[in-house]
Amino acid sequence: MSSDESSPERNLQDYWEDKIDISPIKPESQPKTDADFFRSLTVNRSSPKKFLFKSITLKGGETLKELQKSIIILRQRNLTQVQQLTQEVKSNTRKELKEAVAEINAGFEKEICTIRLEHDKMKDEISKRNRELILLGKFMVDQESLISQNRLIKILKNEIPNTSQAIVDEKKILKSDLKVLKVRIEGMKEAIVEYTNKTNTADAKMKDLDKEIEKIKAGHRQELKALEVQLEAKLEKAKKERDDVKSAYEIYRKSGWKEIEDKEQSLEKQNMIIVMLQNELKTAKGIIFHQKLQLRIHNSLQGYVEEYENNDEIDMTMQSQNVSNYVVPVPGRSKTICTRKKFIRSNELSFSTNFQSMVSDTGSAFSKTHNRRAAPAGYKPKLSPIS
Repeated sequence: MSSDESSPERNLQDYWEDKIDISPIKPESQPKTDADFFRSLTVNRSSPKKFLFKSITLKGGETLKELQKSIIILRQRNLTQVQQLTQEVKSNTRKELKEAVAEINAGFEKEICTIRLEHDKMKDEISKRNRELILLGKFMVDQESLISQNRLIKILKNEIPNTSQAIVDEKKILKSDLKVLKVRIEGMKEAIVEYTNKTNTADAKMKDLDKEIEKIKAGHRQELKALEVQLEAKLEKAKKERDDVKSAYEIYRKSGWKEIEDKEQSLEKQNMIIVMLQNELKTAKGIIFHQKLQLRIHNSLQGYVEEYENNDEIDMTMQSQNVSNYVVPVPGRSKTICTRKKFIRSNELSFSTNFQSMVSDTGSAFSKTHNRRAAPAGYKPKLSPIS
């Protein structure tokens, strides 16, 4: 039992001793400087992946061999992650080196361009200076030749004095002119002095006048400010008065204008009613004074008028006898006359009732076509006599 128990512990120690390599690892690439290190820190901002180790727990059914296998699997996974990280670091370093080389090349190209430009400028300046030196050399040669010629002329030349009478006369005239000019110059100097004095006095007067003008302007400015203040106050008062008038007008317009509008509306309604009544009167007159209606009334009343004229004398005798409540049969009068009187009276009553119903009826076809208003309660039409 003791040998079996000690064997797994020995196997574990051998496993870890075999697997762990304590020998130092040599770097594959060259060692980086501090600048490269800080640059890698600035570029690689992404945090490295963490190794996720699961908690290892011995369960009842697991053995030590299975645990060793799981450890080996985890170690292999960690090795793959380490390889991935190394590849990422290498790729990032390569990118950084390429970017740094590109930056250095760009800087060198800029420096080369600036140096070339300066070189070209210096060449131009040197060529200009050489031209100037050549011109100066030519000028010096010309000056030396002129100096030598002048020296030779002075040595070789023999001055012959001109003592002619004309020249002497000219000299005298010139001397007299010089005296006159000197006198004139002195007079001009005096005039200039006087002019300068006058100008100085005029300048002093101008300065005094400018001061007075400034004082007057200051007074005018103050007066203008006071006037502006007064005008602003007047404008404010006028604005207030205008606003008051506007408010009063608005109040009047809102109050009185509505009343006027209401009155106008009522007047319009009354005018409409008057027009409608006038139209109704025209239609009523047209109906009343219609020729056919007049002929019918005249025919219905014609027999009654004839009998009335024939029997006027009989009626007069009846009135003399004071017969009021009953009718006495008159000899010679037929029954048809009495029945005709009753028929005429019934026709008159029927005509009056029909006309009243025609005037007061609002639902008939005539009232609808002529826009007849409804007759008020207690309305009684007044018939004009037939002319």
